[in-house]
Amino acid sequence: MKLAYASGEDIRLYRIINEDRNDYETLRRQLADSQVYYDDREIADALWDNVLNGKDETYVIRDIADNFCGVIILQNPIDETPEIGIDLLKIHRNRGIASNAVKLLVKNEQKKCKKKYYLIRISSKNSHSRHVFEKMGAVLIGEEENMYKALLEKLQSIHDTLAEEEVKATAQNLISLYEEKADDVIYRYKLMPEAIL
Repeated sequence: MKLAYASGEDIRLYRIINEDRNDYETLRRQLADSQVYYDDREIADALWDNVLNGKDETYVIRDIADNFCGVIILQNPIDETPEIGIDLLKIHRNRGIASNAVKLLVKNEQKKCKKKYYLIRISSKNSHSRHVFEKMGAVLIGEEENMYKALLEKLQSIHDTLAEEEVKATAQNLISLYEEKADDVIYRYKLMPEAIL
């Protein structure tokens, strides 16, 4: 039996383990910016290894019936201002799970080591997430150009020089993906712990 990292009334957070891989990949495939990576087993294996062994802390979100709902990620956890990322399966969205998971994570992190604030990056196209975090008290602190524009330009410049058809097809898939995101702006929010505790 897994020991919960944090428990609330409706959800529990667990440190991600190997047994969570299928659920995690199902979630990532639902996200438009990740699907292409999980079609290639070698890339998927490398990404999974990073989830398990990388510097970020990834937690599985499960409801009280033990259904997989999504993940919440604490990036740069030893910093004074770590970043929070959260992704939910479509069937578990709009049920208050995201805000409950963030509150549980922040509460536990503050017990371990007081953080100045938590950084959240949200796509300009994701108005729902912006609303959720603003409702929790997150404050907009700036914008940043996204990396997809630069990646798109680089991929387009080398695409025609690629020799192998498989590599060329992968590059074309990435170009298509990056074209969708190239005009996106990333909003940076600051969430003060006291705003939700």
